[in-house]
Amino acid sequence: MNAMRKNREKKITVAILCTVLVGLFAISGCDKLQRLHVDELTEACKNHTCIPLENTQWKLLGIVDKKANILTEFEPKDWDSYDNMYTLSFDTDSTFVGQGVINWLRGEYGIDCKTKNIHILVVTSTFANVLFDEGLYLELLNNVYSFSVKKDELLLYFNKSNYMLFKLKQ
Repeated sequence: MNAMRKNREKKITVAILCTVLVGLFAISGCDKLQRLHVDELTEACKNHTCIPLENTQWKLLGIVDKKANILTEFEPKDWDSYDNMYTLSFDTDSTFVGQGVINWLRGEYGIDCKTKNIHILVVTSTFANVLFDEGLYLELLNNVYSFSVKKDELLLYFNKSNYMLFKLKQ
């Protein structure tokens, strides 16, 4: 009886270890696939002309509901440092930095200028605490799939009926 129990425990332990290892390989594989996707989009951009995001800084105005034509601003609007919150700065090497409420974030982006597809991958964040709408901001950035630039506005689409509206920072 004791031998059967030990055999069963070994099988359970092996099953758990296999599950963990498969999970780790899947996570590292997803990261590699995402990185390849960013590289492909950046390479595609070199072959087309579009309004570049390189060396630009943007401030989030809010989320626009296209159907209702309503802009919803992020909180906290009444803080003195609000002008520095919810920002993105695109660099020349397909990387960006930004700020939420109290967290700094860094990541990679890739653009296909012909199709206006964009892929944003938030790689690191300080994750001190997620305050107000900061968690939503990070989630939406990772879900962005398309963009457009109109004069001094950047529209980052995260679904077919909504987008994040940014204003160019001077």
